[in-house]
Amino acid sequence: MREPAWRKSGKTPDYRFSLANERTFLAWIRTALALLAGAVAIDQLAPNIAPQPVRIVLCVVLSIIGAGLATLAYRRWAQMEAAMRNDQGPALLAGHAAHDHRGGRGGLHLCGIDPGGALNGEARDPGLQPERTTLAWRRTLISLLVVDLFLWRRWLSAKAGAGQISTGIPGLDYQGICALTAAAATIVLGCVVWTRSRQLHHGVEEASAVLMLVSALSIVALGCAAVAAIALGD
Repeated sequence: MREPAWRKSGKTPDYRFSLANERTFLAWIRTALALLAGAVAIDQLAPNIAPQPVRIVLCVVLSIIGAGLATLAYRRWAQMEAAMRNDQGPALLAGHAAHDHRGGRGGLHLCGIDPGGALNGEARDPGLQPERTTLAWRRTLISLLVVDLFLWRRWLSAKAGAGQISTGIPGLDYQGICALTAAAATIVLGCVVWTRSRQLHHGVEEASAVLMLVSALSIVALGCAAVAAIALGD
């Protein structure tokens, strides 16, 4: 996959802003995973919370919203990166805030950026920004593992013939396909986390748009697997 056209425009932004934007993307992804985890947890651990049709609809809606947030996370990240490259939009306001001693410092601190370093060009961040970003990727992978395990639990604990539809493959039903899809999403995101961690370790601060897109698509795939597993139901 090629990098998008906007990656070739403008200038490379301050790496601290890029990493802050990357961590915001991961926060959106973890929010999506929290919705997916809530959906599969309600479906499996609280079957009597509501009548079955209501419960299924609730869990499916939560899963769809979670998958939608993953796509929104990538779209927002790309918009902010493009804006920073071309000194446009909300990203520019963060740069202007650095000149405001009354309000700018607080806003930049919220992004994990030292305003003193932004103003004076001093090296005030000896590796902490990349380390925080690496940890954010690892937390995201752990969050995905929770959803993955719930989907595997549903498949392995399902009663024979209960809510299962044969695929024609011996030993594998549609619940199994959902579990395997979740496992594939986990492997894909694990590869992204490994690759991005190595990049940050070697000083590559700007994230590849391809890696960000692949990570978002893995969450969408996980959301689809959750919807299918819940809809195939008890």
